[in-house]
Amino acid sequence: MTHQLSPKYITNRDVVLRFFEESHSHNPGIVYDLVTSDIVTHGFPCQNPHDLDSYHDFFVGLNAAFPDMAFTILTMVAEHDHVAVRFRIQATHHDVFAGIAASGNKVDFTGMVLYRLRDLRIAETWLHPDVTTLMAQLTTQ
Repeated sequence: MTHQLSPKYITNRDVVLRFFEESHSHNPGIVYDLVTSDIVTHGFPCQNPHDLDSYHDFFVGLNAAFPDMAFTILTMVAEHDHVAVRFRIQATHHDVFAGIAASGNKVDFTGMVLYRLRDLRIAETWLHPDVTTLMAQLTTQ
């Protein structure tokens, strides 16, 4: 038997933790459960997702490109309607990502993301990955 938390015990931090764990662990469908239909995004590699479906598709592509992705949440801070996460991702590049064909290279990079929530759903996100390190690792022979 599983126990679910009463809604009064669910916080914005809980929502972001669940979203981060599932969207980066091969369940991009979580986007439809925890993100508002009018999501606004900033800072994504190549192109910002412009709606809920393209936000979902970003995670489908991320999980395809890095099927062995392991992430670590280094820091998580929540204040009112914002939650900030500093993270580390380690993975192997197995499919196209940011226009770069699969290289088989190992990647290990960090980044930060800030989420703004509305009614316990992610409404806006600012992503700041270490793109310089990631791209260098993707393109190194």
